[in-house]
Amino acid sequence: MSRQSGGTQQNFRCCTLTMATSEPQKLPFDAVLSILDRITDKNSLYECARTCRSFHEAVIPNLYKSISVVVARYHKSLPQLGPFKAIETHPYLRQYVKSVEISLGLYDYNMHRDRLVPLWKALSHLSNITSFTLKHPEDTYFHLPGILTASIVSALAGCEKLERLTVLSAISAISIERFSSLKTVKAVRFGHLLSSQTLNALGKWFRQAEGGFHTLGILIAHAVGAGDIDQLTPYVSSLHTLHIGRNHGLPPRDLLSLLVHTPRLQFLDVTYYGPQPLGLVERGSGYLNQLQNLAVRYYGFSDLSSSHDFHHWIEYVASSSPLKSFSLISNDRRKYELARELLSILYTKTELEVLNIPDVLLGRSELGTLLGTFKKLRVLSLFLPDINLLVRFSQVPRPHKRSSAHPLAGVLSFIQIKRPAAYINYRDIPASPKNC
Repeated sequence: MSRQSGGTQQNFRCCTLTMATSEPQKLPFDAVLSILDRITDKNSLYECARTCRSFHEAVIPNLYKSISVVVARYHKSLPQLGPFKAIETHPYLRQYVKSVEISLGLYDYNMHRDRLVPLWKALSHLSNITSFTLKHPEDTYFHLPGILTASIVSALAGCEKLERLTVLSAISAISIERFSSLKTVKAVRFGHLLSSQTLNALGKWFRQAEGGFHTLGILIAHAVGAGDIDQLTPYVSSLHTLHIGRNHGLPPRDLLSLLVHTPRLQFLDVTYYGPQPLGLVERGSGYLNQLQNLAVRYYGFSDLSSSHDFHHWIEYVASSSPLKSFSLISNDRRKYELARELLSILYTKTELEVLNIPDVLLGRSELGTLLGTFKKLRVLSLFLPDINLLVRFSQVPRPHKRSSAHPLAGVLSFIQIKRPAAYINYRDIPASPKNC
């Protein structure tokens, strides 16, 4: 888009509008809204808002749709609560806010506790928010103080549209009980569940929720053990997204038994711990027949038998699933050497659009078969131990340039190649997608 200034034209990076004639023309306001709705960069939106009054009116709803604040780190000065101050100064902005993210460390909270009162007051006025996130600026999981939990719950009590609650900290049973008073929440994601009592409180919350929850994420799952499978199964039937992170105590067979009770599941992100013989788990006709996104995180295997058990587990989960995205990620950075066995399972998933295997060692034959099999692949992330294998990628066309020379022509939009010392990004791709 552009504006005239002193006879010259200034271009803004948010978008560029080319008119068919030199005469000034006006786009319909709905068209402007549709264009601006596709811009996610805050700086670009801010520049758009400064061009003219019409664009200012169109940009403001998107500019304040999602707001975030980081409480000043290790400073005794007043925390910088800019977005919330702007909303309190201009109350008409409240209606546009849909998502709020607060980055706050325990040290910062203890230092600024009294000064954060305006933050909770401003949050309580945002009745239209659908998502709330509390996290640490450095992505660590501090113990959530009871008084902080009470402040958050009190501020969110009037948010009748709140659906998603993300609290990336160490959560106790008392905190879960307090959060359970937020009756509209249907999706929860926690950093660390501390004990079985916490899991019991979470189960009680799930049981009381009308219509059930559709999303559950536990990034560190110490509270989930082998004896808890019977506790979990009654509450997961409504889930379409499930994330069970590291340090849980569920052996492979128990994980499969849990998944039997998730007929609506579409997104699964799980950490695999083995070895354990799978035995037989009754799947039923609808077993994971809606699962489209599977991410499996693992720790390196000490013997061939453990690797085979892992293959059988993946095959069991993926066999009846219409997968469109598959990720295999090493938690301890140990490479996965049985690429052929793994890919033999995936070759039946011809609808795959995203393949994220940055820790799987691929040879020339596996790479060639991979590129020739998945004709709908859009995003590919992989590991190449030999730089000479890059020669094969010279046959892969650049995105948006169709050619009959390769089945992926015009389809593949991002390739990321990982070598031991570097990442090599496919040229002309500006950034990695979030799900890669």
